[in-house]
Amino acid sequence: MATNFRAPYPGTMLIALIQQSASKRPACKCGIVLLVAALVALLSGCASRLMLYPELARSMDVFYQPPAAPGRYRLQAITVSNDSGHELRGLLVESEGDVGTVIVSGGNAMSRHHTLEYYSFLLGHGFRVLVISFQGYDDNEGRADLHSLVGDVAAFHADLQSRYPGERIAYSGHSISSAAGLCLPPRIEKLAAIMVEGAFNPKAIAYTKLKQAWYLWPLFPVLLPAALVVSATVPHTLDVTDCINSYDDIPIIFVHHPNDRVTPYRQALDLFGQYRGSKQFIVPRRANPPHYHANLGHDANTQKIIIQFLQTYLSARSQSSQIAGNLIVSGKKSLEQESFRQIIQKLSAENSLTALRSCSDGNGRGRRVGDWYESVRDSRMIDPAFQNV
Repeated sequence: MATNFRAPYPGTMLIALIQQSASKRPACKCGIVLLVAALVALLSGCASRLMLYPELARSMDVFYQPPAAPGRYRLQAITVSNDSGHELRGLLVESEGDVGTVIVSGGNAMSRHHTLEYYSFLLGHGFRVLVISFQGYDDNEGRADLHSLVGDVAAFHADLQSRYPGERIAYSGHSISSAAGLCLPPRIEKLAAIMVEGAFNPKAIAYTKLKQAWYLWPLFPVLLPAALVVSATVPHTLDVTDCINSYDDIPIIFVHHPNDRVTPYRQALDLFGQYRGSKQFIVPRRANPPHYHANLGHDANTQKIIIQFLQTYLSARSQSSQIAGNLIVSGKKSLEQESFRQIIQKLSAENSLTALRSCSDGNGRGRRVGDWYESVRDSRMIDPAFQNV
């Protein structure tokens, strides 16, 4: 399919740098430049292949089926067209009297049915749930492509606006879908709230993973060019850092476990810190080892906070820009003044680790990360793994 992607600029810069460094070795210069150029060509467009797994999602779909609850929920198939004209299908689950809708989307290897099963705790709480998947997933047309993600969600958002004029719409996304959700507001007119789990910045993930793999330093001359090219093939519409700095009027909940082995916990905290609006960072008390990446189904307390959050901001009565929740202040020292390890150990010792939260300053703008960190005092279980952060 046609995209707006141009020749990878970082790859061009890399070739120029190597040309300069090899200028004293003319015999090697041509070979080095050709090798890097071949690497750029080989990896061009590879970010979508590295981050999206529609075939794996289809192969696992047999294990997940829509909820069997006749009479309680109404299931309706929704069909929209994205920016490229490809038809996408979603599943709308509603009950009598529901007000507002939350769009939910799963990780890079999750089908619609898998996503519905994962977010089933949201059903029956006074708002509709629209389960979607991206271009190339399930029976959707087209090929899975990072360039389509934000536009895919925007197409479903527009459909909901026409179906339920005047009602509020929220978004909840896991892993790669978190990027689509956090980069959705610049594309649309209004979004009531966002909840993301396992958030990360696709534009920076290659560098972050490379830094974590310090033991591969002998291979860095090869891995660094690869990271540059992977970053170049991620569309700017998914640069989450730029996205969250373009708005500050949407309340956001971040859910992330410190031992997440798929998406970096520190990167999620960095995104949390950069967002200037009302926000909350939740560390699940009960996690899903060994990857600690998909934890919502295991933590009833986190589920309760998310449900209350969505009920608050999807309700027509909601006027406040500050996140509601049963949270109390446990300190005011900023995260910049304490290490991540110290914060986790301190809150774990207090047997109260559940959430980090940034409060509104009364003028609609959230304070910087760590101005407030708060926790729910009724915690019963703190995962010992937190001590390893």
